[in-house]
Amino acid sequence: MATGLLPNPTVEGGVKKVSGDGTGPLLTISQELPVNGVLGLERQAANLEYSADRAALSREVQTVLSEVQTTYIRVLATLELMAVEQHGLEVAGSSLKLVSETLKAGLVSPLPFNLAQAEYSNSRTSHMLAQRETVLAREELAALLGMKGESLPAVSGDLRQSLLLPGMDPSQRNRGDLQAANLRVQAAQSSVAAANRDRIPNPVIGYSREEAGDDSENFFTIGLEVPVFNNKRPKVYQRQAEQLAAVSEKSALAKTIEAEVGQAAIRLEAKREAVQIYETEVRPSIEKSLESANLAFQSGTTDLSLLLQTQTRLIEHERSAIRAMEDLRKAEIGYLFALGAVRDR
Repeated sequence: MATGLLPNPTVEGGVKKVSGDGTGPLLTISQELPVNGVLGLERQAANLEYSADRAALSREVQTVLSEVQTTYIRVLATLELMAVEQHGLEVAGSSLKLVSETLKAGLVSPLPFNLAQAEYSNSRTSHMLAQRETVLAREELAALLGMKGESLPAVSGDLRQSLLLPGMDPSQRNRGDLQAANLRVQAAQSSVAAANRDRIPNPVIGYSREEAGDDSENFFTIGLEVPVFNNKRPKVYQRQAEQLAAVSEKSALAKTIEAEVGQAAIRLEAKREAVQIYETEVRPSIEKSLESANLAFQSGTTDLSLLLQTQTRLIEHERSAIRAMEDLRKAEIGYLFALGAVRDR
C-alpha cells in the first residue's frame, strides 16, 4: 500500500556549543527528491501484479463454474434416465401382464413368462437405482452451491440443448491464467526498469538553522549519493532473472493451453459423432426392429420372446443415448473451459 509514496524526511535537532561563547539550538531538515522515476515504476509493477492476481482469480471462478455446470448436467441426465427407467418399468409390466394372460390361456410356453418376469424385476431395480442417483446428484449440486439438498429448487433444463455459443470463434481465448501470465511479464519488465533507474542517485536537499544567543545562521544544502561502493547492479540482475522466469512460465502455459484446447476439441467431436450415430442409425434401426417384431407377433409368425427382447434392447439404447448426450454436454463444458469461455448460466 505504501508503494509510490515520497521518502520520509529526516529531522535532526541538537544544541550547538562554542568554546568560550554562548550556546543555542540546532535544527536540520533534509528531504530526498525521487526524481529518478523508481517509485512510479514500482507503483506500475505493483498495479500489474494486482491485476494479475485478479485475472488468476477469474480463472479460479471459471473452474468453479465449470464444476457446477458439470454437476448440473449430471442432474439433468439422471432425471432423463429416471424417465426412461419409468417407461421401461411400464413396458415390462405390460409385457408381464400380457404373457401371464396368454400363459394362463395355454397359448405360450413358460419361457416367455420367465423372461418377462426377469425383465420386470430388472426394470424395478433399474428404476430404484435411477431414483437414488437423482437424489445423490441433487445433493452434490446443492453442496457445490453451499445449500442443503432439500432447499435446492427443482432443476430443469433441456439436456439436448447445446451449451456452445452460436458463431463462437475458437481462436478467441479468455483464459484468466494466460492474462495473469502476461501481466506478470509486464510487471517483471517494470521491475527491471525500476532496478535500472534505482542506480541513478536521487538528490537530497537540506536546511539547517543554528542559533547562538541573539545570532542565527541559516544553511541550504543539496547532496547527491556517489555510487562508489555499491552500484546496485546485482539487484538489476535479480530482476532480469525474474523477468526471464516469467517469460518462460508464460511460454510454457501458452503451449499447455494449445494442447488443452486441441484435446478438448477432439473429445468434443468424438462425443458429437457418437450422438449423431445414435440419432441417425441406432435409434431408427431399433424402432424399425420393434415395429417388425410387433407385426410378426400379431401375425403369429414369431413368439413373444422376440418382442420382449426387442423392447429390452430399445430401453437399453435409450439409456445409452442419454449417457452419450450427457458426455457430449460435459465435453462442451470442457471445451468452453479450455477456451476460457465458461458460461455463467
